[in-house]
Amino acid sequence: MHPSVVLLAALRKIHASPYLDTGICQQVRAQLVGQTHETKLFVSELLFKLFKRWPKYSGIRYFPIPDICRFPEDAYHNNEAFWDRNTSYGALRWELLEFCIAQLENEDHGT
Repeated sequence: MHPSVVLLAALRKIHASPYLDTGICQQVRAQLVGQTHETKLFVSELLFKLFKRWPKYSGIRYFPIPDICRFPEDAYHNNEAFWDRNTSYGALRWELLEFCIAQLENEDHGT
């Protein structure tokens, strides 16, 4: 299966029911159990490329959500509202997730 199809399925699953205490990357990795090492690498790199396309990208691949008051890594590690749409940080995570899904849905996967 093409890595973009694997990633899209993982992102849709996260969108339907995210783990509230972790970010997008870790949740995607958790869904890649059983995939080949090569597929895991391709999916991870594709995810990071999608992050870079997002207009609000922090510039840090492992901490893509920006924060106006803190360094992105500090915001990630000191935030209890990863997925709370009522906070600016949580709303940005949802926005990034939905951006990635939309980007993948608009691609031709050769299927």
